[in-house]
Amino acid sequence: MSRIPLTLLALALAAWLSACGGGAQTPQELAGRYAEAHEAHDLEALRRLVCWDRVGASTRASIERQIESELGRPPEACFPRFEREPVAAASLGQVHVAWSERGEKLAVKVLYPGIERSVAVDLAMARLALWLFDFVTVPDLGQVYRQIRASILGEMDYLQEGRAAEEVAGNLARDPELWARLRIPRIYWETTSRRVLTMEFLEGAKILDAFAGSDRSEEHTSAPVTVPYLVC
Repeated sequence: MSRIPLTLLALALAAWLSACGGGAQTPQELAGRYAEAHEAHDLEALRRLVCWDRVGASTRASIERQIESELGRPPEACFPRFEREPVAAASLGQVHVAWSERGEKLAVKVLYPGIERSVAVDLAMARLALWLFDFVTVPDLGQVYRQIRASILGEMDYLQEGRAAEEVAGNLARDPELWARLRIPRIYWETTSRRVLTMEFLEGAKILDAFAGSDRSEEHTSAPVTVPYLVC
């Protein structure tokens, strides 16, 4: 399929999914990932479609209740300092900045309360969206749906995500030359549960910003690469 129709498809689908509100954000991410894989050079179209960190955040009270329910204590008892306003928000959860007793800056990712109940609706909408556009694409979008479904269900278990992060770190550390160029956030298990994940806070760049800056001078290519686990 030509480049222009795929770009128009991405823009049209983005507009429709955004108008649908929160329930459609998961299929919006799905469409963004698919478009990114096939038309990465259409950055402006992707910026409007892939907006994982610009979804409306959950209410402050509901997030604090979720933390207390999961960790047995309110945020102010778990962290000496906890910022109520999220630094990022997406379809499954949002990230807050906090600090440990030792003064370490943390990223606290919290799964939205009740999100498990709405995932079935999200997946049904994603399946419908992919079915509608299946006839205009060459790849089998049914397979895309099955992969995304498995990914989303796994992303709602933060204990699994934390273990995966440590496994990745352990595997990559076997290559000293590669490991010297990577930074993977440390997991703080004392304030981590299935719905709350506490990690070391690392500064990073969005993947699309990296694409946009790919023509910069080579002096930036020697900087360490951060493997982000802040995606909600």
